[in-house]
Amino acid sequence: NFSSRRTGLDGVICTSTLQGSHGPRVKWFPGRPGGDAACLVVTLEDPPRLINQGLQPRQARQAADVVVAWLELNRTALRSYWNHGLG
Repeated sequence: NFSSRRTGLDGVICTSTLQGSHGPRVKWFPGRPGGDAACLVVTLEDPPRLINQGLQPRQARQAADVVVAWLELNRTALRSYWNHGLG
């Protein structure tokens, strides 16, 4: 998990190396992350795909630009982490 101290963004960005049926992605939570907590999922595709999981539409739109900008700056490191972990 990346807190606002590490990202400069409000909220928390979570990533995991667990490979499910989906591809590389991060989740942005406006508050504390958790199983049922609303979040914005952003894929590492180019261009990224956004999936709103329970956020108010306005909140998701406001977060989208800053989360995507952060992802773009960190795409290489995130992709490496996804594929190789902290190794």
